[in-house]
Amino acid sequence: MLSALKPRIAHLKVGVAGPSGAPVESAISVEVDGQDWPRAAWDISSPIDPGTHTVRLLRGQSELARNEPQLTEGAAREVLLEVPTESTARVVVPSQPSAPVDSPSKHKPLYKNWVVWAAVGVVVVAGVVTGVVIATKKDPKDESPVGGNTMPGVLRW
Repeated sequence: MLSALKPRIAHLKVGVAGPSGAPVESAISVEVDGQDWPRAAWDISSPIDPGTHTVRLLRGQSELARNEPQLTEGAAREVLLEVPTESTARVVVPSQPSAPVDSPSKHKPLYKNWVVWAAVGVVVVAGVVTGVVIATKKDPKDESPVGGNTMPGVLRW
């Protein structure tokens, strides 16, 4: 199966060049399709799904360069992103907010539900009552009063 799929896998090589051949500063990062592309993978042909990909060169939140290569099955593509001078960098503001940070849930957590605590209370009370009944149970060897041999206020065992 791998031998059938291997020729269909596309490969992408992302290179980064500093301005006028200067070394690339450590604050520069690369994203491919919104995911961090590790510095160790720069200038290395890496397997990637075929299709259109968004490659961005960033310094913090500032987008310095962008490329959107189209990769077909089995294609190999090299993308070179150049770090511009400070005056040409642009700040990118997201057009729509990302996933909400704290979205309130419609349901309370289980430990905050009063029904759960009511059920726990019922179980505890039932356990206490059962324990008291078992602890106060008399020994079956004890004699019971015999009917007819008792006088008012006096019991004989």
